[in-house]
Amino acid sequence: MDSTQLQNLLMERAHTMPNKARRVAEYLLANMREASFRSIGD
Repeated sequence: MDSTQLQNLLMERAHTMPNKARRVAEYLLANMREASFRSIGD
């Protein structure tokens, strides 16, 4: 599973998750996007 598949899975499941799990998923998604932008910028 690569990062794009993981992002898609988290986005699909976020609607059915409890609040804490949803926050964790959103945090991970935000950080993955940041990390990918950093690697492109380097």
